[in-house]
Amino acid sequence: MADLINEVCGTDAASQPKNLGGKKQCIEGAVLTGFLAKNDFSFDSAADAKDPVKVKAAIAAKNIKALPEFETVEDENTEATTVEKRRKTIISKQGVAGSKYGIDASMCTYAALKTYQDSDYTRIFEITDADDEEMTCDIDESGKVFGRKLTSTIVGLRTRTSLENDASVPLSLKFAKDTYDIIRTDSVPGNKYADFEDIFDIEFEIVGTPTATLIKFKALSGCSGRLIKSLESGNVVLKNGAGAVQTVTFTPPNTDGVYELVGTAFANGFTLSTNGVVAKDEANYEAPIALTISGIV
Repeated sequence: MADLINEVCGTDAASQPKNLGGKKQCIEGAVLTGFLAKNDFSFDSAADAKDPVKVKAAIAAKNIKALPEFETVEDENTEATTVEKRRKTIISKQGVAGSKYGIDASMCTYAALKTYQDSDYTRIFEITDADDEEMTCDIDESGKVFGRKLTSTIVGLRTRTSLENDASVPLSLKFAKDTYDIIRTDSVPGNKYADFEDIFDIEFEIVGTPTATLIKFKALSGCSGRLIKSLESGNVVLKNGAGAVQTVTFTPPNTDGVYELVGTAFANGFTLSTNGVVAKDEANYEAPIALTISGIV
């Protein structure tokens, strides 16, 4: 890998030819994964985009969505349409840059990916497999760092698991332009952008019979059913039927992963949820659907 990546390639203006630089080119690594990004989201500077802490915060804020690793990457470009004139060839329609990423995906991930086809996540930061990890992006004249602008996002049909291969999904993206900026991240081994995961869904499960003063519950990670034992006081919220937050005493989980909430006048119709997205060292968690308490007698 060359020592230099052109972090800002200049403006898009084409009024005059640009300098070509040296014989040895600074070519980025192969794309490994990426973050879908909201159309209006940007990092304030290249320094911010290189900061793993700020990238993790953007994931927790749902400004960017960490995609699974790409098992395959294929060009899906549409070349320009040309017309032959008497003495020259002219371009009658500009080409469109595109890529198709193959993603090994569970049914949960497949269903989730499909929700981004017509969403406001219309940009992508791609992450490469270079030793000095790189990110593709668009840097505007003020220095803000956006994801590459997308014109279409299509999630293809899922191929089911076979004896030879895991189930996979094709993700086809078309880009607004075929040029982009490249920056090196400040990530280090063990804290690389390519390893960052998205928010995990949590489902709450009532243990035993709830009472007017005690609710016992477990927190399970969506698809896998893995017990989450890292929640703390303030990470969960109990509301009454009118939506008012209740004052409770929180007891951390026991060895079986059972939490306790102690209070007064608990009633059927109360709801239990996370306090927004809960950021932990190991992952981000959220209960997208609150659990409605029932069975209190």
